[in-house]
Amino acid sequence: MRISADAMRGAEKLPPLRPNFSLAKLVPLVVASIPDEADDRRINLAIADWVVQYGVSVWGRLDDRPISKIHVTYLARAKFDHRRDSLKYVTEWNSVTMKDVQFNKSEVDAFWL
Repeated sequence: MRISADAMRGAEKLPPLRPNFSLAKLVPLVVASIPDEADDRRINLAIADWVVQYGVSVWGRLDDRPISKIHVTYLARAKFDHRRDSLKYVTEWNSVTMKDVQFNKSEVDAFWL
């Protein structure tokens, strides 16, 4: 069983993670970590691998709605597109594109710095 980062933070009496680090700010850190030429595909895959393998929290905006946390089930199927500041995933019923993709700075720092 996997315990979410927010649940662990709650157990430690810490505030929940909040979206405060944009996808655009993440890209230079990812590019710096790729040893060879960092093309769009490799950048997007590095971000997706990090999110899924480390259970990273991700938020996004659907249309003009408030930013919301994306469920881990969808993140496992997500395709990031750093050029469009978006991620796309498919549900049982439709395809969803989230814009204004955000992460939490403490999770970014823990891995990329």
